Amino acid sequence: MQHLSPILYALPRDIRKTYLARILESPKIDSGELLLLVLLHQGDEKISIDVITQLLEFTHVYNLEIIQSTIEKLVMVQPVPLLTMYFILKARGIYPHLKTYLIQFALPKLLEKKLWTYDRIWPGFVTFLEKVSPESMELMEKLPEDVQKKLEAKESIRKSKVEYVLRKKNS
Repeated sequence: MQHLSPILYALPRDIRKTYLARILESPKIDSGELLLLVLLHQGDEKISIDVITQLLEFTHVYNLEIIQSTIEKLVMVQPVPLLTMYFILKARGIYPHLKTYLIQFALPKLLEKKLWTYDRIWPGFVTFLEKVSPESMELMEKLPEDVQKKLEAKESIRKSKVEYVLRKKNS
């Protein structure tokens, strides 16, 4: 399957989608591994994003179980692949039920790798915090104090944290 990515990346978009559909119909292809291969590919970032988007359009193949399995593998990769947060945000958009899994498992694994030190990936994490607040604020507690303070400079984060703390006290 490794030899597949240069071929896929060279194809025009509409033809690529047709090939992806045919590839995914093969019983010998592990769809999760194909997605992981694309996420780990270090070629043209725009094309990688387009391939990820095209793959995720095959919702009959990329169901919640496959997406979650792919995320489990992805968060174990070191260094953190560049498109990790793009994929996580996209997957959560398709499967909102992933929220709890992401907050309790996947993103803490990424934080263990000091995600805030990855300039190109960190903004995606911050976007996740904002989109999934106030529930995502439990991730703030896993961050170093100086990083928390920088995040709290953003009004949306500050408001979400206050709401999270109030909810926590009332439960």
